[in-house]
Amino acid sequence: MKFKRVRAALTLLLAILAFNIEATATYSKTFRGQVIEVNQDEEGSSIVLQTANGTLSVYAPRSRANEIIVERAIKAREMKTSFSISTENL
Repeated sequence: MKFKRVRAALTLLLAILAFNIEATATYSKTFRGQVIEVNQDEEGSSIVLQTANGTLSVYAPRSRANEIIVERAIKAREMKTSFSISTENL
């Protein structure tokens, strides 16, 4: 009887950990920093940011909504203002 309880607890723990790993992979992340460069090609754009944690590149696949984000990134680079981008929007 005690073995069944331990086995059930371990199974529950494993299920919780598996769900937690999957859930954290789907969280959106927001990055804030100075836009260094915007590289555009046929498939999308790469926005390079200088953040507090270092240099970071965020890829935005080509779509109408992302074109607006890329335009805002270009303006932020020209005006040297802080830029914030969320992976939830991409």
